[in-house]
Amino acid sequence: FPVTIGFVLFFAIPKFADLPMMASFTVLVSGALAMILPSPGGAGAVTAIVSPILVSMYGLNKDDAGTLSTFIQSSQMLATLLVGTCIFLISLFIKQK
Repeated sequence: FPVTIGFVLFFAIPKFADLPMMASFTVLVSGALAMILPSPGGAGAVTAIVSPILVSMYGLNKDDAGTLSTFIQSSQMLATLLVGTCIFLISLFIKQK
């Protein structure tokens, strides 16, 4: 599911529409490895690690790679916050035995 999210987000900006599906997998794996670094939510670390990978492997320029990595990280963080909020609200209304 996260791989397809990244792949769909590539089409949100026409400049990135020609990237292969493997690029979304690369962003997913390198972003997950960057999240291991001790920073709040991987902020900064994901962009610092994913951007050079996109530049070297897929030939994007530095600014475009930074934009794409920030865009994908932000959308995934937003999705996590929305799902977490929904689950929290549901848990408030479920009766515990």
